[in-house]
Amino acid sequence: MTDPKFSEQIAFYELDRTDRAAFSGVLRALNRRVDTALDRFYAKIAGVPALGHFFSGKAHMDRAKSAQRAHWIGVFTHGVNDEYYKRAMNIGNVHARIGLEPRWYIGGYTMILEEMIYAIVAPGLTRWLPWRRSLARQLTALVKVSLLDIDIGLSGYFVDTEEKMRSVVRDQLGGALAALARGDLTVEARNLPAEYASVEQDFNAAVRSLRHTLGKVVDGVDTISTGSSEIRSACEDLSARTEQQAASLERTVASISEVTAKVQSTAQ
Repeated sequence: MTDPKFSEQIAFYELDRTDRAAFSGVLRALNRRVDTALDRFYAKIAGVPALGHFFSGKAHMDRAKSAQRAHWIGVFTHGVNDEYYKRAMNIGNVHARIGLEPRWYIGGYTMILEEMIYAIVAPGLTRWLPWRRSLARQLTALVKVSLLDIDIGLSGYFVDTEEKMRSVVRDQLGGALAALARGDLTVEARNLPAEYASVEQDFNAAVRSLRHTLGKVVDGVDTISTGSSEIRSACEDLSARTEQQAASLERTVASISEVTAKVQSTAQ
């Protein structure tokens, strides 16, 4: 099922009104030049230390190249459909997981698009026609500046957004932690950004678990206290009875002594 936001993007980009013949033309250009473009792109990656470490070797890079080729060929063969959306989202998720900054991904497109522009505007021998080459260079310059503009704009947006998110997390979660440190076990983290929903849930679950555990400990202490009181009372009762029995025994011994003395006196 198509994501409503994706449908909105297609409509905003007016891709739903794009002539099918335009896609077919791009597909022909891709078939001619996509391998050259990707070779150039991955050669560039291999030469940049900040990017080369994302690949374990040539085989790993070749797999990524093959997947990217299939992605491009697929969209211009079958259109901007749900399958394309899933692939694009997966690419974004992979980049997020490995920590690849968007600027490198956006910048990499400039080389691929440059090759595609030449393949469309100046294919084959027409590449050597001065006006075709000039047009290709103009379009390439336009695309590169446009992508750079997007890169810079997104960088500013992400920096501002991340700072706002950090501020919210610091204020909300920090306040909850401070209350917990003061011994308030009723505190809960609330209204954290959606990206931190799992943190909010885990924090609240941990506090509930701590509250439940301490509740059991308090109940146990109360039980022990009650038991201790009962034991103390029983000990006091036993002590009193022992004293009474000792006094009674003492009186009995005195009586026996007195009787013994009388018996001895009578015997004499």
